[in-house]
Amino acid sequence: MNNNFFSKVLMWLFIGLMVTFFTGYQISLNENLMINLYQSGIYYLIILVQFGLVIFLSVRINKMADLTAKLVFISYAFLTGLTLSYIYVLFELSSIIQIFGISSIALLVMGVIGYTTNQDLGKIRNFLYIGLIALILINVVNIFAGSQMLDFFQMNFGIVLFLIFIAYDIQKIKNMYGEEKYAVHSALRLYLDFINLFLRLLNLLGKRKN
Repeated sequence: MNNNFFSKVLMWLFIGLMVTFFTGYQISLNENLMINLYQSGIYYLIILVQFGLVIFLSVRINKMADLTAKLVFISYAFLTGLTLSYIYVLFELSSIIQIFGISSIALLVMGVIGYTTNQDLGKIRNFLYIGLIALILINVVNIFAGSQMLDFFQMNFGIVLFLIFIAYDIQKIKNMYGEEKYAVHSALRLYLDFINLFLRLLNLLGKRKN
């Protein structure tokens, strides 16, 4: 394993998460900005741009300069901070910090499992992506159904799914090396795993404001 490469992945993961949570917190302090963000089409435009950035980074990574990859990743983390600023309005700050800590421990534990296991987790790749598609479909259906039971199921299913994704991605990164742009791309994979895990844990265990 290339320890230098793996260190860069973790560094960029940390940077991305700090950008996201600091941005979200700062935005939440500005009531007018929050109103403009969530009561206009800007929010949905940001979501579309986020999807575009992930696709762009994934598709163009081989032809992309290191600096471009870094800027795309930081931009994505910043935009995610904008879209997640609502959590600081709905949940106690202490609860957000606590769930962040729990998510970090889960990332560490599953990372160790993915790094040390002798099992080839690549064999479950298709099952993971089928599970991801199923999770997306469940969320879409529940937008119209509004079922608390379905919502509870998707949260728990999502937690298990993204825990496994962390182990899978860590094992994949373990055998990687190369330019820093590939470390940034790998960090994005873990970043997405972490954010999805964090949000589900927060909705399940977080303490809401009165």
